[in-house]
Amino acid sequence: MILEQWQIDLISVRNVGEVKAFCHVYEFIKNNQRMSGQDFKDTYNAITDIMEQHCVNYGVLILVSGFLVFTEVPLDLNALMIKLSTGINFEGQISDAKGLLDTVNTHLAREKTK
Repeated sequence: MILEQWQIDLISVRNVGEVKAFCHVYEFIKNNQRMSGQDFKDTYNAITDIMEQHCVNYGVLILVSGFLVFTEVPLDLNALMIKLSTGINFEGQISDAKGLLDTVNTHLAREKTK
């Protein structure tokens, strides 16, 4: 997956401490092809609640196809429990995301120096 600069600029980063670099990317999908703005907001809020319960630094990127969540540490999430409690499908970690992580981390490093 290749992200354009404007997409990377839209990543919402939450810092519990200082974000050094993201090392993991997870995908969440809401199985509703016709999501309204409110549906995207509610899904985003549910994902941020999940991340904050794990006390990790994270970044969320909303795409038409779903949500990418970047974290510094690996997460052990129960996909069934997430689906039952939020209606969101946790698709798991994206294993071939090295290029994506490099691009996002480079952008974060540039933002820190501004």
